[in-house]
Amino acid sequence: STVVNSRDGYMMILSEAWRDNITTEQNAEQASLSFYQWRRAASATESGSRGELLLRIYVMTQEQWNAQAETTQLHKLKQHSNIVFAAELPQTQSELGLTLQETEQYFKIFTQG
Repeated sequence: STVVNSRDGYMMILSEAWRDNITTEQNAEQASLSFYQWRRAASATESGSRGELLLRIYVMTQEQWNAQAETTQLHKLKQHSNIVFAAELPQTQSELGLTLQETEQYFKIFTQG
């Protein structure tokens, strides 16, 4: 299973633990895609709810990366031409939290720009 961001040219492969246990939110203004834990409802008649932030991926230019690289907690995942793909990995108590190494393993770019 994967989550594909065709607009920005990347995807995240979902680990077995993440399947059916996450939800996402895209923010076009910030050029980011956030992954949250999904909390299932107690019964089938109720809807679930968004839980803790597990991962946020940002897409930015090399200049934007250079301007903020030393003042944030972002990690550069990959670079393609002038585009940098960076991850924010918040501290979480969730068993679904990822390490930087896992994030790098599951993150793939496919952009041709």
